[in-house]
Amino acid sequence: SATAADPSVHVAVLDAARTGDVAALGALLAAHPAAAQVRDAAGDSPFIVAADRGHVDAARLVAVHAPLDVFEATIAGDVARLTMLL
Repeated sequence: SATAADPSVHVAVLDAARTGDVAALGALLAAHPAAAQVRDAAGDSPFIVAADRGHVDAARLVAVHAPLDVFEATIAGDVARLTMLL
């Protein structure tokens, strides 16, 4: 069984975020919530990968599973989170 540390899970989460596949992303994150915090080769999280491509629902789904960092909170316009981080 795959774990969140399994590279195949990381690839699947990032691919689902990249394509905006909310159903696949939701299933993956339900099974592997920690995978919401993986990073791609460029250092981007699934949140950034989804948001950068305009997949708002996918980005929101990732945000439910992982606290946003300062860059992600800026992209999301999450002033409350930014205030807490800064």
